[in-house]
Amino acid sequence: MSPEEERQPGLTRERLVSAALELIGEEGLEGLSMRALADRLEVKAASLYWHVRDRGELLELLAESILETVRPAGGRSGWRSAVLDAAAALGQRVGAQKDAARILLEAPESLTGSPTYAALKRELEAAGLLSAEASEVALMVVVDVIAAPSAAKEPAVEEGN
Repeated sequence: MSPEEERQPGLTRERLVSAALELIGEEGLEGLSMRALADRLEVKAASLYWHVRDRGELLELLAESILETVRPAGGRSGWRSAVLDAAAALGQRVGAQKDAARILLEAPESLTGSPTYAALKRELEAAGLLSAEASEVALMVVVDVIAAPSAAKEPAVEEGN
């Protein structure tokens, strides 16, 4: 079968990402290989390269997918509450996906492109930080939450504590 024939309409980046996240959920990041992913999708490994350049690009897509699904609770007022809500939502999402922290830290450029980072930066700027400071603090919060050993297990800090 030629690569063009294998580039079937059902094989998309979204399907690759979904299958990769499922594979990681079952076998961990160590179990993710282009061959294992191709087997799961019932295509040849070469077919995957029509959609992603390499494993690095696949990790970037996985990181973006994880970060796009972070949904802070919201509703409370004030920048502190908004930052705490965003951090808690990120921690829950990281805790819900096996090896999410490793994926996110292997694709660091995805962090600053995420909706969570942008929301944190906006809140920090609204609180009075300069743009450069807000960027650094927002990134620090995101990395700290991701790198925390039990991000999803600890309750969010209550305002004022």
